[in-house]
Amino acid sequence: MKKLKTIFMMLLALVAFASCSDDDDNSEKMTNYVTLAINGSNILYEDATEGVDVTVSLAYAVEEESTITLSLKGNENGAVKLSSETLTFAKGEKTATVQVLSNNANVLGAQEVVT
Repeated sequence: MKKLKTIFMMLLALVAFASCSDDDDNSEKMTNYVTLAINGSNILYEDATEGVDVTVSLAYAVEEESTITLSLKGNENGAVKLSSETLTFAKGEKTATVQVLSNNANVLGAQEVVT
């Protein structure tokens, strides 16, 4: 039994020693991704004077100034527009807001979905 205990302690020490490392290599980067969240109602009427606020969030704060280009799909008739087609994140930022606005062009014949 004492021999098993000694072997177990040696294995435990070996695992502890193997898990410690002096490697401070910070070159590995995590993949950043974007999430979108609607603030308030997600319905925008064609004659609306106020837009829909969309919060754009990154998983990780950027290490240097970064710009994201935005676009709308399903908006071939130009019923809506973005308050800005680009979002710039300053160093250390994770969130920004953009508005989806109506063009007040009265071009919709039926309800449509824009992404």
